[in-house]
Amino acid sequence: MRGIVVLLAICVLPTKVVADYYNSRLQHGVDKNVFSSPDGYQEECVVPEHFPEVEYKSSDAKNETQLCMIDFYAATEQAPIGICPKLRSTNPGLEIYKLQSNETKKDFEKNYCSMKKIPRKKLAKYKQSITCSYTPSILSYYHLSRIFNGAGRVPVSVIRTMGIDGHMNYVDVGIQVSEKLKGKKAVVTRAWKAWKKAHAKPGSPARGGFKIHPERVYTEDRSGIYGALSDNVRNEAKYVEMFGRYKYATRYESFQKQKVFKLAINSKTIHQILPKSFSGSAQRVQQMKDVTDMIVLDTLLSQADRVGNIHYKKYWQYIEDGKLKSKKFKLMDTGEIENRDVMLDRKAVIVKEMIIRDNDCGVIKENMSEKHNLVSKIRHMHPNTYTTLVWLNDQLQRPEVKEYILKEWLFSKYDYRKLIRSSKKMVQTLTTNYNQGKLHLDLDIVKFLGCDGGSECHIE
Repeated sequence: MRGIVVLLAICVLPTKVVADYYNSRLQHGVDKNVFSSPDGYQEECVVPEHFPEVEYKSSDAKNETQLCMIDFYAATEQAPIGICPKLRSTNPGLEIYKLQSNETKKDFEKNYCSMKKIPRKKLAKYKQSITCSYTPSILSYYHLSRIFNGAGRVPVSVIRTMGIDGHMNYVDVGIQVSEKLKGKKAVVTRAWKAWKKAHAKPGSPARGGFKIHPERVYTEDRSGIYGALSDNVRNEAKYVEMFGRYKYATRYESFQKQKVFKLAINSKTIHQILPKSFSGSAQRVQQMKDVTDMIVLDTLLSQADRVGNIHYKKYWQYIEDGKLKSKKFKLMDTGEIENRDVMLDRKAVIVKEMIIRDNDCGVIKENMSEKHNLVSKIRHMHPNTYTTLVWLNDQLQRPEVKEYILKEWLFSKYDYRKLIRSSKKMVQTLTTNYNQGKLHLDLDIVKFLGCDGGSECHIE
């Protein structure tokens, strides 16, 4: 299914975005859970259909099901969750928390939603297409990550609707709390006020500091909203090495000055720039793969706000039976490293692996990767990333794939044409560079170290 092809045609984009209201009568996903709000509105959560011929992570189906079991109105004994308005950053979404066994949803929301930091485990985030966010962007990053073998460790996302009356309760709290904690002029405060104006007349364009496109946030009956419910990533850290210190207007210029990006655009082969040992090269190879995979995803999905929104977690990496293995790095309550001796016996090393969790500002936004010609500058890539991109580009020409993406990722026809355009252009650029010897498909560390059975394996 993988191959190398040069494709030259580029689609012409329309000047107007046309999106549809969410229609629950259409068959989305492979299953759905239905919940009743206090006023009787039938809300739904859709367990998504996976991209054809792609093997997802074994944990994905379980996480999708768990997300779709969250009842926004459940009593404590059924599912102990509480909901608070999101105040961080700019999106006026909702955050879902796991409650303690001795507290009720009502008491939690009354006592904790006004706090700057809520001392409970955050389970999920619920975002809609407002401010920079776009629901199809969140959904598509999840599936595209799995197409590219888990690139970016993007969290699971599902489609979720919510009745306007139920949502309005949190809108009022959001306005009150954000004014108190963030100020009346804060972006998130103005965004919460935009929700209130929109709900006063659902289906009509509303402004409250931000214009809300009704077809992007409301259900077809104008009685509910829709968005993406995403698994919350925990214990991650900002990957400052990827973007450094920056000013927003010149953030992508700053990104290109960092050591990791400079390695990815170095014209020398990996054999010329890295030591031939696992301990000496594992982190650098992972960083180069992470940054080039990220650029591929962000170019395909027209990401506008990546710099600053890059995180990481630590993992043990080791080579076993000719394959690169990765296991979570954990500290026990005692402060000691879990399974340390076992990992050291396997000659494992601790490596930072990228997490791209904030993916809502894409698809219909300005394609910042294209604007800065990042793809054409890349000189290194994992061979599987390249062949998967060529395969995907071919799949996007199939009518059944188009139907799948419009239905499961909630793309408009405009969104889909834009995706095809970005895909074709990127394949053309990378294939040309590969044929001219400018692109090295050398970020497979197993092959680099000769551990694929072809020569002496340089593990030390």
